[in-house]
Amino acid sequence: MMDQKPAEVRPERRRFYFMILIQILLWGVILASYWMIDWKGEPVMLETAPVDPHDFFRGDYVILSYTISTIDKTLLADNDSGSIERNASVYVVLEEKGEYAEAVAAYFDKPDHLQAGQKIIRGKVRYDMGDRVLIDYGIERFYVEENRGRDIEELRDELDVEVLVTSSGRSKVNRLFYRGEPVTLE
Repeated sequence: MMDQKPAEVRPERRRFYFMILIQILLWGVILASYWMIDWKGEPVMLETAPVDPHDFFRGDYVILSYTISTIDKTLLADNDSGSIERNASVYVVLEEKGEYAEAVAAYFDKPDHLQAGQKIIRGKVRYDMGDRVLIDYGIERFYVEENRGRDIEELRDELDVEVLVTSSGRSKVNRLFYRGEPVTLE
């Protein structure tokens, strides 16, 4: 019998397998961080004013504008300079006021303590409009099935959104509601 040597893996192949492994791990981390919002997020109801565009590559989506997207500059607790840098991270404190959550304070650094019933949502400053600030939360675009965007836009005046927010301020749209009833998206 001949003595067989185990096949040796060439360095190029090792690098190739290593790169594939890195890509799989990266996608796993991205997916896990998104699913973490589902597992850890708490629901918050937000009032909206949607419009209906269509993206040729991505399909139908509804643009959602929230009442908390424009906040008064006086809510910014740690704004000493008066001007606000575009794309600055901001943590908005939400508090249930009747049917919807409203912005009651905002910080550039994540607040250490919240009062009972308060939640935070993280966003980025889009525009400094003098006495008001426009904030993007990353939940302004909601994709729907093809040909459903116009149907949902017709509900615009009475459409509400349930958003899940985590203790770190991450958020995602959970469900749409029309006159208090969930909108079926199938």
